[in-house]
Amino acid sequence: EKRGMEDHPHLGFNYRISELNAAVGVAQTRKVPAIKEKNRFNKNFMVNELSKTPGISFARLADPDGDSATFLNLMLPDPETAKRTVDEMNKAGVVGFDYWFLNNYHFINQWEHIKEMKTVSKLHVQVSGSPQDYKNLSLPKSQEVVGRLISFGVKYKWTEEDMKNLAGKISECVTRAMKLVSA
Repeated sequence: EKRGMEDHPHLGFNYRISELNAAVGVAQTRKVPAIKEKNRFNKNFMVNELSKTPGISFARLADPDGDSATFLNLMLPDPETAKRTVDEMNKAGVVGFDYWFLNNYHFINQWEHIKEMKTVSKLHVQVSGSPQDYKNLSLPKSQEVVGRLISFGVKYKWTEEDMKNLAGKISECVTRAMKLVSA
């Protein structure tokens, strides 16, 4: 039968994937358990190393057994210490982390387009009335929690030496940031 001429017995999704894409997808999917196991090992290694550093705690996981271990989330004592730590890590050349508090996509601080309701066409909330004032939206608990959070992507290919070096640099940066408070 000619491609595209098959019957459509009902509405729904028409997921087509070429045999090559399917083969790649199957091969990649088969790697997931090994990647997850290695990431969990690497994350646990980093947690054990970094838990020795005063000022570092870790985000609580609702389901530790379901953790894919793709991120290591550090919690600093307060947003000011987290910001100083980010500054120290940038100076020290530490890479692979995100500070969502200042990120343009992942936190409301930089969402002027939402606060101002800037859209190319009217949204339902603009027509029916916004349930809240987005310009003056106050989220103090979120500000405090996200302000303390620094996330690192956990890498499958990290070696033990890579992890020790990274943990050492992070620890030094947090220690310097903490000293700036007490100075």
